[in-house]
Amino acid sequence: MRPTLSIAIAAACIAISAPASAATDPGPQIVYLPVAQSPAVADGLKVACFTDGSAKATSEKCPVIEYQGVTAWPCTFFDNRDAMIFALFDNNNKNVGFVARHGARNLWRITSQPDGQSLTLTGEANRTLTLQWAYFKESDPAKALRARQPDNSHP
Repeated sequence: MRPTLSIAIAAACIAISAPASAATDPGPQIVYLPVAQSPAVADGLKVACFTDGSAKATSEKCPVIEYQGVTAWPCTFFDNRDAMIFALFDNNNKNVGFVARHGARNLWRITSQPDGQSLTLTGEANRTLTLQWAYFKESDPAKALRARQPDNSHP
C-alpha cells in the first residue's frame, strides 16, 4: 500500500471516530409515548394531547420532548385556558419544573427546527407557538428550571 493512501485512510478513521461537537447537537427528540405511562403531574393539570387540530378527540399517545436528561410531557389545564404547559421530569421521574406558553392550547404536534434551535407546538385550530431548545439545554435541569419563569410575552 502506498504511504499516501495509508495516511488518507488513517485520517478518515480518526475523523469518523471523533466525538461530535456541541455544534452538531441534534436537539430535542420528539417521541410518541402512551399517556398511561406519564408520571403524575401537578393539581389542575392533566397529561393530554389530541389527534389533530380539531381538538375533538384525545390521543392515546402524546408527542413528548426528550432532551439532555429532561422529559417534557404536554399537559392541559383543567380550566381550559388558552395555553400549553409542559411538566418536566428528570431521569428518575422527579418533577423538575414547568414550561408554559400562552396563545394556543390542546397540543397535537411538535416539530423541531434545528436551524433556529426551536420547537413548533401545534394546537387546536392549528395555532402554533414557538419554544426555544434552550428551555431544556441545561447541565443541571432542576437548578435552571426552578429559576426560569414561563414566557408569557407572546399572544
